[in-house]
Amino acid sequence: MSPLNSFLSLVQDLAKRPFSFWKKDDQTSALKFVGEAVDNLERILNGKRLTGSMAYKTLLIIRQVLDGKCFDEIEFMERLMNLLDIYQLSHTDEKTKEFLIKLSRFSGETKKSLLEYHVALEVLESHAQRMTEKEKEERDLDTIQKVGIFYILEYTVYLLSLMPKLSKTDVEKLFFEGLKTKEANLPPFDELRRSFLMSLCYKIFDRNLRDSLLITFYEFEDAYAGKDMEIVLPAFKAFNLRLLKLFQEFGVKNFKTVFLSPFGKNLPMEVLIGKVSGIEVV
Repeated sequence: MSPLNSFLSLVQDLAKRPFSFWKKDDQTSALKFVGEAVDNLERILNGKRLTGSMAYKTLLIIRQVLDGKCFDEIEFMERLMNLLDIYQLSHTDEKTKEFLIKLSRFSGETKKSLLEYHVALEVLESHAQRMTEKEKEERDLDTIQKVGIFYILEYTVYLLSLMPKLSKTDVEKLFFEGLKTKEANLPPFDELRRSFLMSLCYKIFDRNLRDSLLITFYEFEDAYAGKDMEIVLPAFKAFNLRLLKLFQEFGVKNFKTVFLSPFGKNLPMEVLIGKVSGIEVV
């Protein structure tokens, strides 16, 4: 197996969440694993007396990124994509080229996802410099109501309320195809996942709340990845409860809805949390 394969696992894990949200042990082992792959590639090029090549120079830069005090995931992705471009131009073996194209495409998608996160934080920081603490808190509460409740939870809590009444096939349609009910023509949850995360988490000024929301989304995505409904459904319920509790802890007292209101249009948060806790999903 080519040492280049070792980059794949890091890219896949970065696609799931930014490096700062990894456990410390996972960060250490991942950087060590990729560092060993860089060592192997350097040895191969050394043996071929190609230390002056573009590939070798790029590997040296990747080594500096890996050894840096704070791992810069964007810099790493940019340098890795440069390395993959170089190897694509120099390899003629079809299987190797196919792998490089696949890894390059996946790396581009991962880099885009990471950039969305980091640019969103930069925009928030820029706005925050011109706002008082009270203004930031008010903006966060407004985002919670308009996005967290009206856009996300009004829909996801409604999905939960339907599940005990639906067949397994129709429950799956809620996630992957969409379903028409008496109240609404529901789009599939699968198509909204990324939009939900970006529309809510990337607009929250309070760092503790934002990080807690992101972790809630990332943990649900881990459960959702295999599309196994026996795992997805309990995780989906836990995801909804966690969002409700985070909003309640931040100061939201009532759950106010507009269109989809299976439990009422203006319910105290603790009452709704109790009702959602009692929903049987499996």
